[in-house]
Amino acid sequence: MAAIRARKARACPIATNAVKATKKLTLAEVKSLLEATSYNRHEIILLHNRFRALETVAGLDGGGIDKDMFQVAIPALHNEADYFVDRVFALLDDDGSGIIEWEEFIEAVHCLEKGSWYKKFEFCFRVYDLDGNGLLSSDEYRQLEAKNCEKWDMPKEQLEQHCRVATKDFFSAAKTRDLLSPDGQLSLEKCKNSHLNGHEYELFELFGRSFGCD
Repeated sequence: MAAIRARKARACPIATNAVKATKKLTLAEVKSLLEATSYNRHEIILLHNRFRALETVAGLDGGGIDKDMFQVAIPALHNEADYFVDRVFALLDDDGSGIIEWEEFIEAVHCLEKGSWYKKFEFCFRVYDLDGNGLLSSDEYRQLEAKNCEKWDMPKEQLEQHCRVATKDFFSAAKTRDLLSPDGQLSLEKCKNSHLNGHEYELFELFGRSFGCD
């Protein structure tokens, strides 16, 4: 477990700045999280208590929470498709251990509940960007769109047609907003520049994720 924690800390910005959480938060841990997040002391303690309770329910007392408990713990993910939740979980669970620890949990919750518009958008982009290269291809978008539509139980031909149209519309809208790279992929760097120029809402219109529309 110590080796897993060491590997995961490298991928978790909040964990890098925060003292490692123990079974009970210490004053040093709370102080570190106050500096690394925009939560107040009361919110941090409530989140920690929620995490530890879910940890116990999951049967992983002291060892983190699994994907099912992770989705229960984050209201912003309640209405998302299973595949989308799988991708969010995989982004945080970078070593594939199947568990999310406290530092990773508070990073995700902080981004989705307290993050800026762009931080939420960037998180969403990372979910869609399957190869993590900062560019979203039409194949990547189509793949996640198909997975997100599985719950509708469409006939195969109808699903393929829907994904073709949705992908075409998505990239046409991105092109109109000058967000594509020279090879026609959605560029995270261009999205960042668009955000800095005050076009935040247009970015969320593009993706339409539920957690980005609050």
